[in-house]
Amino acid sequence: AGVASIPLHVNGDCVAIVSLTRPHGKEISAQELKAIASAVRAYASALYLTARSSRNLLAHARDSIHATLRTLLEPGRIGRKIMALSAIAVVLWFTFAEMPYRVSAPCTIGATRLQNLTAPFQGSIAEAHVTEGDPVVAGQTLFRMETEALRLRREELDSDAAVAKLEAAQAIAEEDLDAAALAKAKLRVIDAKLNTLSHQLRSSEVRAPCDGVIMSGRVATRVGELVPMGETLIQFAPHDARRIELQISESQVLDLQAGAEGSFAALARPGEPLPFTIERIDPASRMVDRDNVFIATAVLRQTPSWMRVGMQGAATVESGSRKVHWVVLHRFVDFIRLQCGI
Repeated sequence: AGVASIPLHVNGDCVAIVSLTRPHGKEISAQELKAIASAVRAYASALYLTARSSRNLLAHARDSIHATLRTLLEPGRIGRKIMALSAIAVVLWFTFAEMPYRVSAPCTIGATRLQNLTAPFQGSIAEAHVTEGDPVVAGQTLFRMETEALRLRREELDSDAAVAKLEAAQAIAEEDLDAAALAKAKLRVIDAKLNTLSHQLRSSEVRAPCDGVIMSGRVATRVGELVPMGETLIQFAPHDARRIELQISESQVLDLQAGAEGSFAALARPGEPLPFTIERIDPASRMVDRDNVFIATAVLRQTPSWMRVGMQGAATVESGSRKVHWVVLHRFVDFIRLQCGI
């Protein structure tokens, strides 16, 4: 019998073969074969598309890989090979490599301790030299209490002490031991009152115990006002007592723990990062600017002279190493999970 095969090609690849046969004794002429080949070649593209569209996902991926490999293994095309190898290296790095993971958060400089400066005795405020936010140096006068009444009282007691001394001397001269003892007891009471007045006069000027800043207390608005002894008039924060308060979001709080190290950059001095160590993380959250955050307290390793309580900035905390794809995509993946309930 006469037989013939006509290969159908698309882009140089054989996608199908048309096989022909005739009964014994009847040949297939070259002219017929040429006409049939011309007619069936129009179906080559359709067969190619049908075969490709019926593949599953795995077959699509396999064929794509094979095609890429064939392209890379062809002689020449050095540029394509370099680009393909670079892309493969990037994909492998993105999938399997690790990189340091850092948590960033806004923060504020706070004071580790506050000193309450109180009224040294009951009286009125005579002068005030500072207000909230003022920086002060050690020994600087902050406010002064009115002392005129104390001075008058001291003069009165000095007179009483002089009289008591005369009474004691006269009793001794008259050998009146009881009167002498009574005069001496009276003198001791007057001396005790004088010592109290002297202490009050010495403490009437309240001075800064060290360099720092006035955190609260508007003493200037209370000049002339009578205040009781022990009332807090000024809250003072020493310069060497500084800490960082980080505002950690809910999505990042589990990535941090006490002892983690980081650096802080103030808005006033962004080019001077300062190292710190997280001391503790509050177990309860709070609302800050309508965001639910956890406050982490960090201790600075050094406190420069320009630093002031209340300064704001940004902190970066080291949180170990993570896969590169996790660092890049975890926020987006978490958002999708929350939205879709996955």
